[in-house]
Amino acid sequence: MKKLKISNYPSAKKIKELFTWCPEFGLQWKKDSGPFHTREAVMLYAEKDRLRLRYANKILGKVVQLNASAIVWCLNHGSLPSSDGIFSLNGDNTDFSKRNWAEQNLETIEIDGENIKEFVDYDEVTGQFVWKHRRPRNSNDRTFLRENAGKDVKYRLHDGYLTFKIANKERKAHQWAWLYLYGKFPPKGLVIDHIDRDKTNNSRDNLRAVTQAENCRNRAKYIPTAAPKNYRKKNEFPSTSAVRKTFIYDTIKGQLIWRKREERTASDKRFNNLFAGKRAGRYTGTEPVLINFNKSRYVGHELVWSYMGKPKPSNGLICLNGDKQDLRPNNWIPAEDCFDYFKSEYDPIKKQAILKRLLRYEPETGNFFHKRRQLRTKGDAVFNSKVDEDKPIGFQRNRYHYCCLLGRDYPSSHLAWLYNYGVWVPDTDLEIDHINLNSLDNRIDNLRLVTHQQNSSNLPLMKSNSSGCSGVMRDSQRKQRWRAFNRRKTLGVFETYEEAVAARKKSEIESF
Repeated sequence: MKKLKISNYPSAKKIKELFTWCPEFGLQWKKDSGPFHTREAVMLYAEKDRLRLRYANKILGKVVQLNASAIVWCLNHGSLPSSDGIFSLNGDNTDFSKRNWAEQNLETIEIDGENIKEFVDYDEVTGQFVWKHRRPRNSNDRTFLRENAGKDVKYRLHDGYLTFKIANKERKAHQWAWLYLYGKFPPKGLVIDHIDRDKTNNSRDNLRAVTQAENCRNRAKYIPTAAPKNYRKKNEFPSTSAVRKTFIYDTIKGQLIWRKREERTASDKRFNNLFAGKRAGRYTGTEPVLINFNKSRYVGHELVWSYMGKPKPSNGLICLNGDKQDLRPNNWIPAEDCFDYFKSEYDPIKKQAILKRLLRYEPETGNFFHKRRQLRTKGDAVFNSKVDEDKPIGFQRNRYHYCCLLGRDYPSSHLAWLYNYGVWVPDTDLEIDHINLNSLDNRIDNLRLVTHQQNSSNLPLMKSNSSGCSGVMRDSQRKQRWRAFNRRKTLGVFETYEEAVAARKKSEIESF
């Protein structure tokens, strides 16, 4: 789109004096101009798909080329077009009819919820966009609409998302869809999520506004794929009837014994000679017993559990005595679901009971020790095999001591207060203060429950303190005397240092 050079053109008044135009005879000279005579047709020539004419501009002192369409525009509208120029709506530059020409609009459009529907149509079911028929804004827009109006939008694939441009502004297709549907983008802090995790599915029912964390959780879900050829499907839990038909269970020794088969084939006879009446399974070291059953391999305690007619345990089985080759019925119990039952408990009394069941606390030293856990999950059995009940637990972080409990870190001072008094400090508006200012000393005698203001007053001396006592300083006017204060409140001026310190200590006691 080349702009119109207005300085080459005569004024609108001069154009009206020189030219005249009518649809029947076209552009003509209105009065004699040099070699041209009145009512003589203006000689036009084609250049770059435009009809032009030569004009001797006396002001510039040279012959210039003028667009015939601009001259006709001036005769129809009484003024020259803007420097942005004009363009033909139907693409025929030789058609000088008034309704075929319009001024070019080269301003950038900001696409919003109101004007997006002027450019595209959106199918809420399929999520497909279609370019709409509309009045073009400039010659480039006219060419684009001639090729694309009424057709599906052609997308560009970027990071798995479909993108396309509207008015030279490129966005992802699901963002354009959200703007089309709701008139604005999601508020700050929310993003658009594809519910089925298919980035190319931009239908209305598949889009929702969520936080970044929720979007990441949806993206991280496992998407099942076709299993490879050598993939071995997980064994189904054996049925009680099939197990009892194949094995005899010795509840005293805790063993499965192969049952004798009915000899219908030669393989049945061979099996009876080799295995009938013998202990089933492979015993290796301390590993569970492995038994081949129904063309699959099972662990012995699963077959025993099925033999006793019990349903499939949803979280597996736990061995009580640690010997996984002991298949006696009282050695195996179903495991519970793994969850943080300490954090999920909100009753402080029950929370205290759970803490005492998991840890042991020494009030003289402030140390915590692990205790052997009651078997509830598979992790409890592993924990009991590795736990050292005589070794203090915990670690230091940011001047404070922490203990790890069921996979989470808690301040040891909070656990000590809960262990002794049954109060969970984070649920209150109070804080725990270390009386001797040693944040690693978690003896119960060194802990007290205070407000944030009281806790802030019990701090070590600042480096700039020169008196040796917090809240005591020399009087600025009388150097021989001492001034005591507490929380910007002056307690008085004293003759001796000891009197000022005593007044400060008394004020601290009263504030508590």
